[in-house]
Amino acid sequence: MSASAVAKHVQKVKPAQKVKTEQQPSKPDWHGMVVVDQGRIRAFLRGDLIMLDNYRRYRLINILIPPYEDPVAAEALRKKFLGGYVTVYAYPAPDDMSHIAQDRYGIPLTHVVTRKGVWLQQYLVANGYAHAYHSSAGSRMLAALERAEDRASKAGAGLWQGSANGIKVPDQVKDFIGSYQIVRGRVTSVRFSKSDSAIFFNFGEDIPTCFSAVMSGDITMWYTQGDPRYAEKVTDWAGRNVELRGWIVEENNKPVMHITNRDQINVLP
Repeated sequence: MSASAVAKHVQKVKPAQKVKTEQQPSKPDWHGMVVVDQGRIRAFLRGDLIMLDNYRRYRLINILIPPYEDPVAAEALRKKFLGGYVTVYAYPAPDDMSHIAQDRYGIPLTHVVTRKGVWLQQYLVANGYAHAYHSSAGSRMLAALERAEDRASKAGAGLWQGSANGIKVPDQVKDFIGSYQIVRGRVTSVRFSKSDSAIFFNFGEDIPTCFSAVMSGDITMWYTQGDPRYAEKVTDWAGRNVELRGWIVEENNKPVMHITNRDQINVLP
């Protein structure tokens, strides 16, 4: 569906809380979303891609399904929800209610809820078919998905049964280059690079070889000055236990994760 077609369609939407034909989900809070479509699911094209009976396609945001898990996730959805009636929600642009975010193929980025109030993203994450994942289209629902992910991890559900997707400690990530991982560990040292305008969080004593997380750009200011939960000075991060979410890459012969949004790092108790 083209961008103009999406805009024309979304202009007719109503705020989610005004829709009376469907049961509205009570948890979490869906304030701020709009209903962009309703109908029966004709097909699950992928684990995160649905087609309604009107042939419109919608991408499920705030989840990440590992490639090898996608056939399993899609089949699980088919068995449980194929033919079911759903409501499709999305966040409109703050200054333009007629526009919602799309992926690179022009498919709207949405949340999908069944008539009985089952949120498809939460179903996938809670059953170990997907990770909770940040989206620039809106991450207000991410906290609820992360809680579902934590329960799935503790229960060893789905993708959590093996070691590939389990929560890692810093010393393990070198064996998982090129994959999305959740890493928990203690920041041993922090360095700010003026030349790169970046903060380097190191998770080991041998900095040339240990795992590091790199945060740069505007997000640097948010973490160092904009939120009291984190730190007022760069050096305040040293000694903190944190959880990181992101892709592991190899740079200068060591494992690195680039922090590009606020949802990728959380301070642990």
